[in-house]
Amino acid sequence: MDYYGSMRHDYIQKEMYPTEHRQDYFPPKPLTGSSVKIVPKEPCVPRFVSKIDGKAVEEGDRVYFEGILDAQPHPVFSWFFNDEPVVPGQPGWEDAEIHDTRKMSTLIIPYAREYHMGKYTLVSENPLGHAVSNAELIVRKKQFPPVFWQRLYNYEADSGSRLVAEVEVGGWPVPTVTWFKDDEVLTTKTHTENYNGFPNKYVPDGRIEVIRLDQIRHCIIFHRIGEGDSGVYSCQAVNPLGEAVCEAEFQIVPGEGGEGGEGGLYIPEKWKTGNRLDWAKEDQRIKPFVGVVDPGLSDEERAAMLTRFAKPLSRAIEYLASLPDYHPKPFETLPQVPFKADPSHVMKGQKKW
Repeated sequence: MDYYGSMRHDYIQKEMYPTEHRQDYFPPKPLTGSSVKIVPKEPCVPRFVSKIDGKAVEEGDRVYFEGILDAQPHPVFSWFFNDEPVVPGQPGWEDAEIHDTRKMSTLIIPYAREYHMGKYTLVSENPLGHAVSNAELIVRKKQFPPVFWQRLYNYEADSGSRLVAEVEVGGWPVPTVTWFKDDEVLTTKTHTENYNGFPNKYVPDGRIEVIRLDQIRHCIIFHRIGEGDSGVYSCQAVNPLGEAVCEAEFQIVPGEGGEGGEGGLYIPEKWKTGNRLDWAKEDQRIKPFVGVVDPGLSDEERAAMLTRFAKPLSRAIEYLASLPDYHPKPFETLPQVPFKADPSHVMKGQKKW
């Protein structure tokens, strides 16, 4: 430790732990006949200082209810479930525990099950009266099969209008939802494909969309419904624990927004305005890199390149650039090797074949 560090350490030690003797302070003794007296609590009706709280837990969680009271004399506690007494050790309450003290009672359920869901009541009673506290327990099942909270219902709409059909389905694990029309899977079609399997960019988006809004809500949207869309639609939800199906009938009648005299075929607005692409327009369309001539570099551009690099090419690069283009010849046209086997050329020690 350096000199200034040691000085600082000594100063702190002297301030915190002085060496001179200090006289401890002793408070004066209380005077005789003080007004402070300890008297027993006056009798009173039980009153909840902390009521039992409602809970929402997963199946298998540990649950406890606790109530704290102010009462004199000490109260007697009783627990009830759906207005029925809770007795540890009885059927349904084999693992339940109840712990009472003079002013507090606790109910413990080590493993919450579905049948434990309901209303719990704590009653505190003494000779002067009683107090009651209620709470609800909700036990969510960790896994349950699909169930429709909002189902499909029958629709009757005019042709050419927009229709949205929505369902709400629950389940855990989250179910997989599939839409059907007359037992055929219904999906969103945003394009068609040509013979190579590539999407055809000239066909507009489909008028039917199957959308998943969140884990619960699913819907099917008809941007422009037609008479050909009439039929029975169904929605199927499947998870490992089971499946659920709801169905409805869609009836589409001709209306002011009908589909025109195209034999009931849906014609997009883009096609109605004449923006179609036929083979004649396809031939007239400018093709990329067709009829394009490379103009090459002008003298000014070459001079600009030389000034930019400001370094001539090496002799090796100039030599390689001056070589003619190499065009490999087929193997069949290559000349044969002028070699003929001669037995006299066999080395000593080798056998003649």
